[in-house]
Amino acid sequence: MTILSRKIEIPHFTSIKSDAWEELPQDIIENTPSGTKVILAVDPTVEKLYGKKLKSIFDKHKVSFCDEIIIEDSDQNQVDKLSQLILKNNAGLVLGVGGGRTLDVSQYASHCNKIPFISVPTTPSHDGIFSPVAVIRNNNKTSSIKVNMPLGVVVDLEILQNAPIDLIKAGIGDTISNLSAVKDWQKSYQVKHCKVFDGYSALQSKLAYERLVTIRKMPLNSKEFLQILVEGLILNGMAMEMANNSLPCSGAEHMFSHALDIIGPKRSLHGLQVAVGTLITECLRGEDLTEILKLFDKFNLPKSPYDLGFNKEETLEALKLAPSTRAERYSILNEVEIDEGVIIKLEYWKIL
Repeated sequence: MTILSRKIEIPHFTSIKSDAWEELPQDIIENTPSGTKVILAVDPTVEKLYGKKLKSIFDKHKVSFCDEIIIEDSDQNQVDKLSQLILKNNAGLVLGVGGGRTLDVSQYASHCNKIPFISVPTTPSHDGIFSPVAVIRNNNKTSSIKVNMPLGVVVDLEILQNAPIDLIKAGIGDTISNLSAVKDWQKSYQVKHCKVFDGYSALQSKLAYERLVTIRKMPLNSKEFLQILVEGLILNGMAMEMANNSLPCSGAEHMFSHALDIIGPKRSLHGLQVAVGTLITECLRGEDLTEILKLFDKFNLPKSPYDLGFNKEETLEALKLAPSTRAERYSILNEVEIDEGVIIKLEYWKIL
């Protein structure tokens, strides 16, 4: 009998609580060699709102940064700038503090230079807060790149409470999209398009989704809810790490979102787009949307591309374009022709 094995990376530490930032210097001391040089990477908003607070915490513990960079965008140019600082300072760790762009650039630059990275998200907008994938733009083309997992993730719930509600909803949407992604992955395996369907990775993905289904309604910026949401986003990252790809959390609904980004760049948030994409793909599968629409109502999520600023023609164009955004993958979009019948279904559920 052949015994299959696999190697996965897990975080050395995970901290999700109020005032988690206060323990950041000690987290670094305990999880890196003595004398490790640390570069701080932040986005402009974090620098403006929390720069002094963060540095005072490190000063208090007599831990300093060898250099600092403000990440303006998630493109290769920013990765190169951070890599130059790593080499110049012989740095041994990047501390990324901010939103998705800052974390993606920090993680990818760390990966390229073979040093660890600690993720310190300030918004719970998507599962990139803790994942084996970094999304980087190069020459106007966006790529999802396999990278090393973070050494650790530190989430201060006090900080997260200040995140705009739409960014919290985006994190909810990114987690809800697991429902669609796992179905596409399983179907891809059934038609022999992909070689492996990992039930355990799929279970992790489903668990993140199910927690949102079963949770009672509460303020989205409450610490209790934010903890549950962040734990779900981390489960997403672990599911992808175990699968060695993003299939547990990314299917046709993500392709639809990528297509929307091409048609109307930066009109809406990724997590909100994949949420609406999930409604559409479930509709294409012929599912009864009654229960999932109740879930959308619970969190006051957008239920139509119109809510995101896209009209009917753009939506249909995005559905036709979507498969080409990840041509190597198989999804429900490979089985359905976008015709009048599809339009009637979408109109029935008031998606169009």
